[in-house]
Amino acid sequence: MLKTPSGILKLWEIALNIIIISVTMGVDLFSFGSIGKTFFCGGVYIMALVVSSLLFLTYLRGGARDLQKTTFELKANFVTACLMVSAAGLTIHAGIQYEDLLKKNADAGKAAGSLAEEFRVEVMVNLVVSVLMVAAGAVTIQASFHITFPDRTPAEAGKTGGSFALINAVFYGIDAYFARFNGE
Repeated sequence: MLKTPSGILKLWEIALNIIIISVTMGVDLFSFGSIGKTFFCGGVYIMALVVSSLLFLTYLRGGARDLQKTTFELKANFVTACLMVSAAGLTIHAGIQYEDLLKKNADAGKAAGSLAEEFRVEVMVNLVVSVLMVAAGAVTIQASFHITFPDRTPAEAGKTGGSFALINAVFYGIDAYFARFNGE
């Protein structure tokens, strides 16, 4: 089933989800802007990775034909595409906001220092959110693919991660299209 468009798209979706999580979580001081946005974007990226991986495993085990008889894959891909566009927009917006903040302050070191205090609170909230996500395995997935990029700024991380999320949303949309016609 890897020869089908949906099977190939699943591989691309999984790879892009890993890249998105690594880029956005691998930069110090990157924030999605608020606790709610962080929870939403992180949840979308983790959910997309988990669902795509499970669907891919179903394809590998030979259950693609049975899966395509239902509307689950179509609905999952469509909803994930919509959520991915929303998360991508929020991620890019967070990167642009951080870049604007640095431009307002001529001394980047002072800007990063003044932001550090604000982000300490968010780090604590992220810790609590991570503990809550343990049940879903999100911490294990994040730790497995966590790569740090010490020379990258949070602005670059936001714009890069969001851009990959938009590309991934297109893949989910195309996958929903193929799931629609494979189910007939």
